[in-house]
Amino acid sequence: MLKTTFIIVMAALCLEFNLKAQEPIEPPPLKNQAIMGKVIAATTGEALPGAVIKITNTSHPILTNDRGEFSLALPNGTYSLSVKYLSHKAKTINIQVPLKEQLIISLEPDDKNLQEVEINAGYYTVKERERTGNITKVTASTIGKQPVLNPLQALQGRVPGVEVTQQSGVPGGGISVKIRGTNSLINGNDPLYILNGVQVPSASLSSFTVGGIIVPQASPLSSINPSDIESIEVLKDADATAIYGSRGANGVVLITTKKGRAGALSINANFYQGTGNVTRKMELLNTKEYIEMRKEAYANDKTTPSASAYDVNGAWDQERYTDWQEELFGGTANTSNGQLSLSGGNENTTFLLSGNYYRESTVYPGDKNYQRKATSLNVNHVSANQRLKISGTTSYNLEVSRLPTGNLGVQMLLPPNAPALLTPEGTINWENGTFLSNPLALLYRPFKADVGTLTINSNFSYLILLGLEFTGRVGYTRMRRDEIRTAPLSARYQDGTLNANSRTANYADNWNETLNLEPQLSYSRKLGKGTISLLTGTTIQDNRLHRQTLQGTGFVSDGLMENISAATTMTAVLNEALNSQYRYLSVYGRINYNLDQKYFVNLTARKDGSSRFGPENRYANFGAIGTAWIFTEETFIADNFKFLSFGKLRASYGITGSDQIGDYRYLDNWTTSTAYQGSPSLVSNRLFNPDYGWETTKKAEVSLALGFLKNKFNLTTTYFRNRSSDQIVASPLPANVGFTSISENLPAIVQNSGLELELAVNPIEKENFSWSVNINLSVPKNKLYSFPGIEKTTYNTKYIVGESLSIVKLLQANGVDPKTGILSFVDFDGNGGISTPGDLRVLKNMDQKYSGGFQSVVNFKNWELDFLFQFVKQPGVVGITSTAPGGMTNQPVHVLNRWREPGDVTPIQKYTASLNSLPYLYAISFGEDGIGDASFIRLKNLSLAYNIPSDKLKGIGLKQAKITLQAQNLVTITNYLGLDPESRGFNLPPLRMVTAGFQITF
Repeated sequence: MLKTTFIIVMAALCLEFNLKAQEPIEPPPLKNQAIMGKVIAATTGEALPGAVIKITNTSHPILTNDRGEFSLALPNGTYSLSVKYLSHKAKTINIQVPLKEQLIISLEPDDKNLQEVEINAGYYTVKERERTGNITKVTASTIGKQPVLNPLQALQGRVPGVEVTQQSGVPGGGISVKIRGTNSLINGNDPLYILNGVQVPSASLSSFTVGGIIVPQASPLSSINPSDIESIEVLKDADATAIYGSRGANGVVLITTKKGRAGALSINANFYQGTGNVTRKMELLNTKEYIEMRKEAYANDKTTPSASAYDVNGAWDQERYTDWQEELFGGTANTSNGQLSLSGGNENTTFLLSGNYYRESTVYPGDKNYQRKATSLNVNHVSANQRLKISGTTSYNLEVSRLPTGNLGVQMLLPPNAPALLTPEGTINWENGTFLSNPLALLYRPFKADVGTLTINSNFSYLILLGLEFTGRVGYTRMRRDEIRTAPLSARYQDGTLNANSRTANYADNWNETLNLEPQLSYSRKLGKGTISLLTGTTIQDNRLHRQTLQGTGFVSDGLMENISAATTMTAVLNEALNSQYRYLSVYGRINYNLDQKYFVNLTARKDGSSRFGPENRYANFGAIGTAWIFTEETFIADNFKFLSFGKLRASYGITGSDQIGDYRYLDNWTTSTAYQGSPSLVSNRLFNPDYGWETTKKAEVSLALGFLKNKFNLTTTYFRNRSSDQIVASPLPANVGFTSISENLPAIVQNSGLELELAVNPIEKENFSWSVNINLSVPKNKLYSFPGIEKTTYNTKYIVGESLSIVKLLQANGVDPKTGILSFVDFDGNGGISTPGDLRVLKNMDQKYSGGFQSVVNFKNWELDFLFQFVKQPGVVGITSTAPGGMTNQPVHVLNRWREPGDVTPIQKYTASLNSLPYLYAISFGEDGIGDASFIRLKNLSLAYNIPSDKLKGIGLKQAKITLQAQNLVTITNYLGLDPESRGFNLPPLRMVTAGFQITF
């Protein structure tokens, strides 16, 4: 919003208007009509906030609001409206009052004024025309069309080079983000998240795990209310990220929230209500097919069902059928989202106060749900002489999660004739001790998480003299997560062996606290035919992380388990205890020179210090150079290539670092042990190393941007190559050393390269009808570029020089032997049998091959239609269970095509009830057939909006009103065998969410 405010102020100065935002013209004492309008960009269909609307021969222009909308009150007649917006061509239109529908005004981009548009680059703003770095922006208009909980979901399919994966359909679940691939062998690859200048943690604060998965895969970014966001900028190359030094090695995501606007008090209310369901299900065997499989398996094994084979030994009804996918996650999730904001102020002071409530249930049985309550206040003040500027934003978000701690997706493979989940009395059905895998036991083990996130940031600047300005930023964020997980007796089979000590409850107290202080000095002046800009500053950051988990036992009642004082015994869970402090200090500088508005050079340097390294290598130097040439400003090009309306060649190169390695890794590490005569003792497992230092990434990029036919067609092509070296790993040591490992830098280099394409087309632009299309494509490639001496390390069995870090080594399948019906594999090492790793010779690359998005925006009178298709080409694991067909686990219907008798040629081995079917285990765990296609095309987002005509709002006190219909993950096309091709696993897939709502302004 700082950018938008700047645009408004500059527009006022340039146009010499006395602007009063959203203040209607005083109507004459004649019969008047209310007129509603919207100003959009012709090339993208996006709203243009701060556009200036002026009626000829009047002295009071108005400004469009955050959504590009405006309202007027005029008597009947013919009027001439002039519309102006920086970076776009001014337009004058004639209107006849009264109007029957909303007025849509689309403005063409003006390449000559592109330099007036500013984008956020973090420590500074840069004009779009002069940008030498790679920065992609997603605006509030785009975010507002998506009914998403986490703002990172709004980036999916929209930003080339950014891989965003929703790991679970559970609300508030994890979101994985990679910007241009994997840089580190074993350390963090998360980008840096900055909210209004304050760093936001990317790692989950949850203490509890189930099967090694953080529960419930909580994303810290879900605490941010998407409705509060003005823009998200993604910084990718060296020139854009070098100003952040080591923190920006994996890219930077800048999140800027909205700010108030000058004008009369404005009240905005947004609300939507929706429902969600799983996007797809698997086709599994029915009871008849399943029982036939089981009996055939025992016949093949020449055995009879065991006493524990309840599905076929008579203990369970063999005619019963339950669709476990429908039973466990076939429900409907309900979501509600309400937003109320007040904004206003005068030319010196503005404010914005907003509140939000979000609630989403799950598709699981029961009443599990997630809630978020958010509030924020922004105040901006500019002194009368424009020298002093002060702004501050405070937000507090409270998340309340009552979600299950288990993944019910894997429970769908229960035998289809398994008993009912509940007894007639409504308790968990254990079926006399034969149904101990009842999935409701997971839901009856309550999990509660209360997360409070406080973010405070304050910016002030003072213009010391013309061109010289001092800026200070202070930011503070604190996230606290309190969790309780209980295991009551009611969720356990009580066979007489359970007692009060069988009741256990875990209590976790986690918090993360960050303080940022950033003073900065900038200077700009004319130099020759150009302008030179200088910037210097420092960053001081202190981060403290606390994690503690206590376990209580001996409760006398299930109802008392959430009360920690009701436990008779309390112990600390040592492997979930953590207290750490991280300190970061840096000094940075930037020199930018703009020569004749055609040639641009940007130099950035930064010296970083991190407490995560030993005293010998605590500091490191990083920097970058970025250049740009607008060749269409050259006379020869302009005169001879009339069809080329804009052309820009950009290149950058630089070095950034990374310290995403955890705290205190350079120090000796000791753990507790009871190995000495049964008494607690300390055992060393890591050796002190003061010499290992930063991982470094060298980034190179070249980009070409072209605009054709007055920018109706815009194409940007980018090639990048990043090489990450000095990989920090924990190298194992011989047992006689006394330490298990030592942290050190290995001379391995990881390379990420790729091609990114962006195409923006505006084929139709009429007064009441416009159509724009945006397409992006990413083709990435990851490989281990070099690793001298890899054969002498433990990594020689996992990585291969020249191949991707995500390769898996597999057995080569010979298929099912027609004689025996057993899977067979190639014996590469010739030892007469199949063994690992000797016979693992087939390589499969698990990286994405390419990905992208196709967006179309259509505006017709009062209607707006926006949709986005996301497409991904990638492999994925297709083995849904380690139990061979024939075991006590349901299977996909394709196993019906199995071997039955000698001579059969089939892809599925004969059924077997053996739990130790090595050929099948090899096929699932190591076989090349265990990897399949996980590509998909998904209608990611669909938004349909109708702006109610202004004449229908007369007399009810509304300035604007809009009705919306939005959908997320509406249709998925894929051949993937598992539940979700996006996460390539068997977690709950992202939900198909459909919402209806309204937006009104008073």
